Amino acid sequence: ETIKKVASDDNLSQAKSYASILVEQVIHAKETFKRSLGSLFTSAFTAGLEIGISFFVILSAFALLNDVLPSRYAMVLSSLLYPIGFIIVVIGQSLLFTEQTSLLSLPVLNKIEPLHKLLRLWGIVIAGNIVGGCIFAALMIGLGLHMHLFTDHAIDAYAEHILGFEWWVIFGSAVLAG
Repeated sequence: ETIKKVASDDNLSQAKSYASILVEQVIHAKETFKRSLGSLFTSAFTAGLEIGISFFVILSAFALLNDVLPSRYAMVLSSLLYPIGFIIVVIGQSLLFTEQTSLLSLPVLNKIEPLHKLLRLWGIVIAGNIVGGCIFAALMIGLGLHMHLFTDHAIDAYAEHILGFEWWVIFGSAVLAG
């Protein structure tokens, strides 16, 4: 009851307190723990599809820009479109693993939920994200090539740019992104 009182800080004329924001996040995370496994997987699968939109937009922009700009500049400019997929995930309120890792640990850290439930939830979310992302990528590449939105050369050039770095640079980038 005290938690709900802190969370219902409805005074819109003042900024919310840190405690109020934290309590809201714990309540939201607790609600996520109560969702069914099918609901969690469906939301995570949807997030995998939504995040794939970033890749689609990047490849399409790179293919267009690569014809008018040097490849290096086309790569940088098209990469600036990466956040679009994340914005769609946030607006759609889907479960993306990178978004859920810290907030869902709050009920576990506060001993409200057990660790095994958190690990199960993370497993469902990451599996849904990967399946959704792979399906979107396969459809996008197949359809994008046939619709001439981009070429296999554009896909190869972008992939080589990303995968051309040393393993520790890619790993470090992933850690910083997470």
